[in-house]
Amino acid sequence: MVRLLTRALALLALHWLTLAAAAEATAPCSLATRSERIGQGTIVYNSVGSGPQVLLIHGLFANKEQWNALACLLAESGFTAIAVDLPGYGKSEGFALPDYSLESQVAKLRALTTRLDIQRIDLAGNSMGGAIVALYASRYPRQVRSVAFIGAPLGVIGWNQGIRDAIRKGINPFVPVTEPQLDVEVHLLPRAGHLLHMENAAEVAPLYADFLKRTGAGRESPGPKSVAATFDCQDGKTVKAVFENGAQSLVKLALSDGRELTLPQARSGSGARYADADESFVFWNKGDTAFIEERGRVTYRGCNARR
Repeated sequence: MVRLLTRALALLALHWLTLAAAAEATAPCSLATRSERIGQGTIVYNSVGSGPQVLLIHGLFANKEQWNALACLLAESGFTAIAVDLPGYGKSEGFALPDYSLESQVAKLRALTTRLDIQRIDLAGNSMGGAIVALYASRYPRQVRSVAFIGAPLGVIGWNQGIRDAIRKGINPFVPVTEPQLDVEVHLLPRAGHLLHMENAAEVAPLYADFLKRTGAGRESPGPKSVAATFDCQDGKTVKAVFENGAQSLVKLALSDGRELTLPQARSGSGARYADADESFVFWNKGDTAFIEERGRVTYRGCNARR
């Protein structure tokens, strides 16, 4: 896999001269442009093809149009290519400054794939987009079939440890939103190394399509396995939970106040954590214990699994 990606990167290994021309280039096929309301903003994306879904994430100072040629060629190879304008880029609008952090970009993309009912997906990121897909894959490994870094940090390009650590902490070294983050950027970027850009899409597409097929894109995953549990909480409250572990791990909740929710699993350093798109509702579970947090306030506490 590394050899295949290295070949693809070799075809792309030119200095980043400009992305404006690429953004304005006419697509060689008919792309459908759609939008979805995510949180307070709107994400706009291009889609083309039929088959296993591939999410293409652009880099800094770029937009979804940088993928036009590659998206069309992937469609010809039997895939559905989805290229998004990240929040704050292209035609995606209505987002607040904190939404530009890498963690928030990942959360918004997760919300988009949930809205589009995408159960399994292949990810490809260019430049800053590579950092975003790396974080996405680490947060939601059960949903991701494969990751391709195309001229991206955290791939085969040797970015320094400082930038890697900042990315893993969710700090966007390219778009700082606080003064401390600006200090981090000023310190890191002079040592960042070279950025790469999309060139020779006609040569890259068959390599990437072959890579996707080799890594099992489109193969049927085993059906979900379900485990049910009832938790008795303080103040006479109860939570009925059905945990499903399949292509996408999730929990279905029935609360004693009458609400029913389905939450995908999110990343947690301890125990299992399930949250909605904006993380305003979080269900925590560790062993036989659980609690629910809503907008930072614990509403179901001291929950223990019924024997």
